[in-house]
Amino acid sequence: MTARIDDQFEFGMLAAFSGPSRGLGIEFYREGSAYFEPLNWAGDVRGRNVALKRYDDGYQPAPSVENTITLVLGDRVIALFGHLGTPTATVALPVQRKLSGKHTSLFHSITGARPEREPPYGDFAFNLRASYR
Repeated sequence: MTARIDDQFEFGMLAAFSGPSRGLGIEFYREGSAYFEPLNWAGDVRGRNVALKRYDDGYQPAPSVENTITLVLGDRVIALFGHLGTPTATVALPVQRKLSGKHTSLFHSITGARPEREPPYGDFAFNLRASYR
């Protein structure tokens, strides 16, 4: 049975699912799914299922920007669950800031880059990984 869109919280994920870094992206997606699926099995969150919508950026900056726009404006996800990698995360941050009126936060990206941890981006980016510093 497939949940109606009104019945789910949809998170958006950007990662490399193709190219040389695809192994990282695939495992990152599996990690997210491993966390969200039990929530649904347990009976949902506040009456809704949790879904993880993913887009492939191939670990390239340009698709990361395009996919960020698509997830926030087109798919209207409630949050971005990660960006895989410094080159893709750092170029998407200014776009996400510009779209910040859409109330979409970024959490659990896999980068230790400083921009996510400092103004003006630190207000909507929540890190679970240590910084490179």
